[in-house]
Amino acid sequence: MMRLRGWLLVLPLVLAACECKPQMFDASHYAGDAKIRVACVGDSITAGSGLADPTTQAYPALLGQMLGERFDVHNFGQSGHTLMKTGDRPYWDKLPRVDQFEPDVVIIMLGSNDSKPHNWEHRAEFGNDLAAMVEHFQNLPSKPLVLLAYPPAVTQSAYGISDEHVKAEQPAYQAVAREKCVQVIDAYTPFVGQFLLMRDGVHPNVEGAKVLAQTIHDGLIPPAPAPSK
Repeated sequence: MMRLRGWLLVLPLVLAACECKPQMFDASHYAGDAKIRVACVGDSITAGSGLADPTTQAYPALLGQMLGERFDVHNFGQSGHTLMKTGDRPYWDKLPRVDQFEPDVVIIMLGSNDSKPHNWEHRAEFGNDLAAMVEHFQNLPSKPLVLLAYPPAVTQSAYGISDEHVKAEQPAYQAVAREKCVQVIDAYTPFVGQFLLMRDGVHPNVEGAKVLAQTIHDGLIPPAPAPSK
């Protein structure tokens, strides 16, 4: 596996320069009427922390509504968890639950809690652990399509979560995408300066969850190009 230590010094990489073309979602690859299982892996942003009813208002629930009845979208968000194994609450012990779901698609959006000062001390491990998590899912018997999503921009620091650090994780996402030939969804930019989409500067409110769900949806299934005039 490519070593990614020192990734903070790497200039942003253009995904289009990948040596391989990331696999795109194609519903025709899934036979019959079987449900297409989508696993949303993440932290409290994915879980829907602070929303009145995360089962209907968190982004995975909204994504499921957008995708339609053929899809089974499951929320595997775990509040406070980190991508890094050296973090204070690593997500890694939750992976068996995701594996048992036998996903066809896995969307990984982790990193907000890794930006906290006591976790950020271990930032050199972020890229390696992200690559390992992608590889873990790619090696499942169900051979899921794996997508990475940048965490949303932080409009106001809270809980020790820093926008500067969250944004600084993006080169690692890009490097792993190049190594593992996966797609990156930019869920960061839609929230830059959008205070009204955030409940507390970190967690999307109801309107923010809608924006996040639409962003993930369009990353998975790009909108049809507008007809030329």
